[in-house]
Amino acid sequence: MHPFDLFTGIAAPFDAIDVDTDQIAPTRFLLKPRDQGDYGAHLLHDQRYDIRGNEKSEFILNQEPYRKARILVANENFGCGSSREQAVWCCADFGFRVIVAPSLGDIFKANCAKLGVVPAIVAAEPLERLRESLHRLPGTTLAVSLGDRVIRGPGNWKEPFYIEEYFRHRLLKGVTDFDLTASHTEAIHDFKQTYQQRVPWS
Repeated sequence: MHPFDLFTGIAAPFDAIDVDTDQIAPTRFLLKPRDQGDYGAHLLHDQRYDIRGNEKSEFILNQEPYRKARILVANENFGCGSSREQAVWCCADFGFRVIVAPSLGDIFKANCAKLGVVPAIVAAEPLERLRESLHRLPGTTLAVSLGDRVIRGPGNWKEPFYIEEYFRHRLLKGVTDFDLTASHTEAIHDFKQTYQQRVPWS
């Protein structure tokens, strides 16, 4: 996972509330490994495509320049529902590096941090103003500073965001679960030695 500090990218506004992980990553697409699943194409599939698989032109991520968006500015309770990490795979493989919302599903938020996507919590009222601005000015970029925990947008828009310090540290350092385990290699070795002495029949 690449370390994350300062990132600038096109932002897409997404106004729906209570968007659950089944909408973000429909169950029928979740059987393949990540490197074989084309998960970016499945993001919000049933909202992006009609029953024949054709794009719905009115859906915001099917429009230019939002196709190139790297920051999703969502609404309340984005990512609620089941714990499927494929919901974050879909977001990350589409290209999103940051998801900004007034609130995020707890497990979805944790999965974001583990998979290199910054889950940024911003107060509802300024975020509503930001989404309105992004609708008016397609292609607008945001600058996200994880070090300062600040997002800067069009005009004088500037807001702090909340992220748990544990998640922030992992993203700043680019630390994966494997890295965390490897950092305790010596302690794991010592435990195994002691455990085998205590229970040699194991």
